[in-house]
Amino acid sequence: MKPLLTLAPKALLRTNEPLRELITKLARAHDEVERLVGSSVDAVVDPETGRTFMLSGAQEAYVRLQRETAAQAERLRLAANVFKYAHEGILITDAHGIIVDVNDMFSEMTGYASEELIGKTPRRFRSLHRAQGFSVTRMWRDVNDQGYWHGEIWNRHKDGKEYLVRLTVSAVRTPDGSISHFVATFSDVTLLYEQQQRLERLAHYDPLTHLPNRALLGDRFQQALVQSRRAETLLAVGYLDLDGFKAINDNLGHNAGDQLLVQVAHRIRLHLRGGDTVARFGGDEFVLLLSGLDAIQTCTQILERLLQAVAEPYQLDERKICVHASIGVAFFPRDGSDPDLLLREADQALYLAKQLGRNRYHLYHQLA
Repeated sequence: MKPLLTLAPKALLRTNEPLRELITKLARAHDEVERLVGSSVDAVVDPETGRTFMLSGAQEAYVRLQRETAAQAERLRLAANVFKYAHEGILITDAHGIIVDVNDMFSEMTGYASEELIGKTPRRFRSLHRAQGFSVTRMWRDVNDQGYWHGEIWNRHKDGKEYLVRLTVSAVRTPDGSISHFVATFSDVTLLYEQQQRLERLAHYDPLTHLPNRALLGDRFQQALVQSRRAETLLAVGYLDLDGFKAINDNLGHNAGDQLLVQVAHRIRLHLRGGDTVARFGGDEFVLLLSGLDAIQTCTQILERLLQAVAEPYQLDERKICVHASIGVAFFPRDGSDPDLLLREADQALYLAKQLGRNRYHLYHQLA
């Protein structure tokens, strides 16, 4: 009789499939011996060699193997449930980027059924819109070097709509270190992004006219000063105020006044150059930054067009009204280099324009 295999408990953690089959056969042989003998048997003796073989060890190994197999099955069942019921989209590709599986949430996020994706690449839902700071090259470098990459990218839904996702891409490696699969998890953060955009607009833009507010004007002012210094050109700082706006508010109501301000802001924007800025300073007051001027005459031509545009009739509900504007202007570097000083000088020039009859502009350096 050839010796039977004896397994130490630690070896159970390293069993492969042929060894599992052998343990199962040994355990069944043990049960058959006990059935034939009619009593419990822990060992048998080889009559030719006198060696003793512990059959009970096979039974113990079999019980351990059953427990290990059940535990593995439970882990697989749990992993399958996590994959299926996760609130994040999950995509799995092979080492060549071919999709091998997606979960239900991923199909819901992209609009593609799993059968439309398996065997394909993720390119079909990739957006041409790049998130700020995103680089495909950097992403795959991090995945290869660190094992994962985390960041935000834009994806495209099956219906064409674009949405922002927070993405994690992880590499799955074999025991020899080579990559076998990639696992990507997606979370839709479009609503959060849109909320951040709204908060940013509230912080930097006037909610009524959507023009830059005082905070953003300060940044634009500094940029315009730097550009004018570098190019050695003039920067005109204009203070525009509507003539008789209070009477419109009092007679027609604040809703009509708001409609008028929106239309005025739109006309001003249309008649400024691409690099110029108009900001709402408060009430019916607007500040103009006209940069890159080669001569004062260039500025006065723009001011004349603005006054004509503002003076055109406005339609407020069923009423047609007319309103005019007055503008005061100071120049950098002729009248100063400090933003607050230039604004004060433009305000003084505006006051004189109103004193001289309104519906006109006045330049600070022309003050007597």
